[in-house]
Amino acid sequence: MGDMREEREKAAYQFQIQAERLGYAILKRISPYKYQVKDVEDYRGTIYTAIALPVTFDFFTYRLYKHTKFELLFVQHHNAVVPVNVIDMQTSMKYFPGDRIDGLMRENIKRRKPDEKALLLSQIITGNKEGKQIVAEMPPRMRQRYLKEAKEYLHGRVGRPFAS
Repeated sequence: MGDMREEREKAAYQFQIQAERLGYAILKRISPYKYQVKDVEDYRGTIYTAIALPVTFDFFTYRLYKHTKFELLFVQHHNAVVPVNVIDMQTSMKYFPGDRIDGLMRENIKRRKPDEKALLLSQIITGNKEGKQIVAEMPPRMRQRYLKEAKEYLHGRVGRPFAS
């Protein structure tokens, strides 16, 4: 738990420092890792609720798509396809909902790294065409394992909900 807290604090601190350069103005701090921000680059001045996470895949790990209402994630490391806007604080890049992450997947591999697995699972969960194509090319046993794991992320978890 300490690691996650440190990573969230890093992402939140970096966002506070770089918000203006990224085109956002922080209006208020809702909780330690949740902010209300205004998109300065948008001519309408859209106001978003933003949340800090260590990695993008935590959006699925903590089932944030079920309970929390927010429009922007700022993460320390971007490694998944999600249905909300994302700002990767390591590279200072913005990603729109469903955007590809170039350079994360390798070709002709037998075993996937954790980031590659997270990307593939997120593509399966969101119904991305690339994810469906990769799953279709897998051996049946591996396909079954990935589909089962993706299905588990779509079900609720027992216990206390994730606090933001």
